[in-house]
Amino acid sequence: MDYYELARRLGAPFVDDNPPWTQYNRNVRSIEKRLRLDFFWASKIAKKVRQEGYDTVISLSERVGIPLAHALDRSVKHITLSHKPLSRYKLAAVKAFGTFVHWNVLLTFSMAEAEELRRAFGSDDEHVRPISWGVDTEYFQPSGMALQPYDPPHILSMGVSNRDYPTLIEAMRRIPHVNCHICPTSAWEPSLGALAGEKLPPNVIIKSYDHPLVIRQAYERCQFAVVPMQSTNQWSAGCTSVLQPQAMGKPVVATKLPGLAEYVIGGETGLLVNCGDPAAMAKAIDSLWSDADKTAAMGARARQWVSTSRSLNGTLDQLTAIVHEIGSKSV
Repeated sequence: MDYYELARRLGAPFVDDNPPWTQYNRNVRSIEKRLRLDFFWASKIAKKVRQEGYDTVISLSERVGIPLAHALDRSVKHITLSHKPLSRYKLAAVKAFGTFVHWNVLLTFSMAEAEELRRAFGSDDEHVRPISWGVDTEYFQPSGMALQPYDPPHILSMGVSNRDYPTLIEAMRRIPHVNCHICPTSAWEPSLGALAGEKLPPNVIIKSYDHPLVIRQAYERCQFAVVPMQSTNQWSAGCTSVLQPQAMGKPVVATKLPGLAEYVIGGETGLLVNCGDPAAMAKAIDSLWSDADKTAAMGARARQWVSTSRSLNGTLDQLTAIVHEIGSKSV
């Protein structure tokens, strides 16, 4: 819904990744999936831009932003939001094809990623900019109602992408008095692959939440959330998963990645631990589990911080301002 709201604010059409006017050839689509680049879609959008006279395009993913940079006329201003800006493959492709100079602005989800890209391309802070990604704090907010506790007190961990569930599971073995629910699915990757082959201790239960209302209730019912991440070059992976529980007034225990750390105030709205350290994760979890007052105070600060600094409206304000700065008519 964030993309549709952005389009509404700009008075511009939003083109989905599978609109009715794009009929994919299976062989082409197979190649695109392997390369994680949408060449066919980029060509269709470039044609639409030429025919309808748009002078500014914002690509909400580098999957289309990279090929589209070469398909658009150079007079068209192009803003690209990169979800995986430090991917070695995509960095190599951008450098090899000279894509970077075709973008008027490259956006990242964190300052850490922006600074790394500036060094990689010898660029300035006008060409590569961070934005603070946000969540809908009007939807994700405490209900104020007393929910029936159909489960014993527990912590909650959700998501699939780049999750380090083996470290979390090992941490839970060290604190058998803490109950943990793991939901290894997401809107993008409905899979149990993140837990493949893992033997679970008795205090860990697998759950499946696939609807926003159920997810919101799940966060409200838990004591706090845990977001264990692998050490990868996707520094901002998991940012939504740490923001949603904080918006619900729950602190988080999360892995300390350069980008993700910008979405948790360590010691204030949550606790950050080093990658692959089950002992540190167990200690952090137990410290919140055993101190209800500390957990409640941290959760209240989390809700306040997300509402003022990491809301969806704030993100849309940033994106809208950048688009208006770069050009006047957008798609």
